[in-house]
Amino acid sequence: MYCYGYKSGWNYPKRDCAMLISGEDMPSAEYQPLITYYDLLVTKHFKWNNIGVVVAKGVDEPSDVISNPAFGEAEALGRDYK
Repeated sequence: MYCYGYKSGWNYPKRDCAMLISGEDMPSAEYQPLITYYDLLVTKHFKWNNIGVVVAKGVDEPSDVISNPAFGEAEALGRDYK
């Protein structure tokens, strides 16, 4: 994102965004630093609208995503986004 900011004179256009995370069976607290940084970056620095965060735990193989409950959460986030 540095290149984009530099090229635009640090004037990021306003955007809506979401974070989708997939990972192994780590405790939820292990994901918190990433989520905190994401929120700080997009809401404080870029001034974007964070529409949500979805964490899919227990994803070891690409096929694990489809059967993960977070897949439905991500679908609902996209469907409900206006």
